[in-house]
Amino acid sequence: MKKLTLFVGTIVFTAVVFAGVAPKAQAATITISDSLLAQLVQVLSALQAQVQALQTRSTAVDEDTVMDLIWKKMFHWETFFESLDGFTLSDNPPTLNPYQVIFVTKPVSGNTVYLQKYAAWQGVATLSEKSYFRTSIILPADTVAEGNYTAYITVGNSLSPTGSGFYGFKIMNNALYGVVSKNGVSAEQTVALLQGMTGRVYHLEARYYPGARVSFLVNPSVDAQAPLGEIALMGSLSSGANQTLMTMKLATDDTQQKALQVSYFEYLQRRNVLK
Repeated sequence: MKKLTLFVGTIVFTAVVFAGVAPKAQAATITISDSLLAQLVQVLSALQAQVQALQTRSTAVDEDTVMDLIWKKMFHWETFFESLDGFTLSDNPPTLNPYQVIFVTKPVSGNTVYLQKYAAWQGVATLSEKSYFRTSIILPADTVAEGNYTAYITVGNSLSPTGSGFYGFKIMNNALYGVVSKNGVSAEQTVALLQGMTGRVYHLEARYYPGARVSFLVNPSVDAQAPLGEIALMGSLSSGANQTLMTMKLATDDTQQKALQVSYFEYLQRRNVLK
């Protein structure tokens, strides 16, 4: 048996020839004239040019499609807390430095510091569509040592006892939970994610799939790629507009001052406004 292989561009031709019908294959020789080889090269070159032209047109169409989908179907919002203008703040408001927003309670049991972002007027924020958010936080060492505090970082309103849908993260006494609710904090569901939080940076990410689940990731690019926990959902957390795009809250449960640092908040959602 004789195998002849021709490499022309990126296409490989292989010819296998058997002499006669004898039980044992015998070697044979194939001779290709220069003119035939030139014709093959010419045909393949023409095919390659057509393929490249199709790929170029396909890429252009895909780029336009992606741009159109992003513009019409995606809503994105992000803040590095350059200013607190445009946020709704507690009477004891958080403060800023060049790197973060800082929540510090008063040394009074039950004292709460919060920050919220409303997006009701635009009508694009909703809990009826898929959405993701991510953020980075630090618990200062003295807060970790003292415990006795509760914090929320959520999409939706996690201040109200009833009436509001939300999803995100809850921290209570150095334990991190994923949290969801259709009807305020009194009806919340949680899943344990981490115990014994320290003063390190924690990168938090929550992914909301209406009617299916909420997935919670912690340090996804460093420690793990898969969710640390999930909460199953029956239906959406809300069918209308989500008036409270973001809530961040810290409360002390004793007479010691507590603090929480947050560097940014990023939100991505499928729109239901433009078709």
